Amino acid sequence: MQPHILNCRLDLLPTRPGSNLQFHIDAPADVQEISKSLFIQGWVVHPTQKIERVFLLSEKSEVIGSTVPNIYRPKVHDIYAAFCNSISAGFNLDVSSPVAGVWSLVAETDSKDQFSLARISLQENFKPKLFFMHIAKTAGSSVNKYLASHYAEDRHALHVESKQEWRTDRDWARNLGFVSGHYSLPHFKRNLQLSRYYKITVLREPYAHLISHLAWIRKLADEDEARRLAEHPEFVQHFAGKLAKTDLSDPVAIGKLISSLEDKEKRLVDNCQVRYFTQIAVGTDVCEMDAQNAIKASAEFDLIGTTDRIDEFLRHVATHMDWKAPVTEVRENVSRNFYGLDAGDKSICAALEPLVHFDLKLYRIVKESQAEAG
Repeated sequence: MQPHILNCRLDLLPTRPGSNLQFHIDAPADVQEISKSLFIQGWVVHPTQKIERVFLLSEKSEVIGSTVPNIYRPKVHDIYAAFCNSISAGFNLDVSSPVAGVWSLVAETDSKDQFSLARISLQENFKPKLFFMHIAKTAGSSVNKYLASHYAEDRHALHVESKQEWRTDRDWARNLGFVSGHYSLPHFKRNLQLSRYYKITVLREPYAHLISHLAWIRKLADEDEARRLAEHPEFVQHFAGKLAKTDLSDPVAIGKLISSLEDKEKRLVDNCQVRYFTQIAVGTDVCEMDAQNAIKASAEFDLIGTTDRIDEFLRHVATHMDWKAPVTEVRENVSRNFYGLDAGDKSICAALEPLVHFDLKLYRIVKESQAEAG
């Protein structure tokens, strides 16, 4: 049975002139998805009157849920120490099984004076499901954070490759509104009815992508990464050690490294963006036919972004999903140390070219499509 899903939009209201009431709602003023309950968290203080309760009022002026502010918020108390009840200004309001409608969030003082804090609109969710093929090292952590923020906790799954339910229960993903993971497109097509999803992914300039990926694996061999290294498969540990023994600023050494790559190591770094789009047999190298198959498969996506235009990509998603445009934020999970690998060094790029030869073809097609779309 499909869960009953509502889209929730919370709009803060201006305070009454001259009241000096101060408040804040922790949830962003944006469209978010809710299912089992509506949870509102924040704080409110008045300079001369004690806030006795915070409640939700329906369009018919019925009280739907009510709570008493009684939570200590240190920063609020520091700033508004002279205000009434500043030491217990915080509140949590939880309403089970909400229904569609427009509600008002109201604060009431001990003098029965009432202040409208926000308008909450709940509408039936008719949006398509969202699928994000998360290619490693393509700003996916930042993308996932933004996309998941619009879904109820039990309605999204990030990194499904790490979820036991994904492997053992074929029906588990059926009720999810947002699915994201590091699997290839053929894998997802076998496990999801992708025709029901808005399908998106992000590519990265191949040389920068490869260097970032190699540096990520190489970092595992650093002395302070021993615990994290031990969490990875033995072949990844071996690969990290091999990279640590290689002068990655020397094109000749890079060439020798590439010629020594084993099958499992190749699957990690050899034209791996193409590998996400098409089925490639274990133990075989990426070839021209694979590149053409990947280019053909890329047309199955509704939207493909690139990391150099990630904000534009997210704005397109927001427009399609009827979300508020995202605010540009600092990227998450960003590496700063590339161990001598330099995408601006032509000799290093020439040495790395066999590992990006087919990714470059796929990337060029996507960039040309972006240019045509304006």
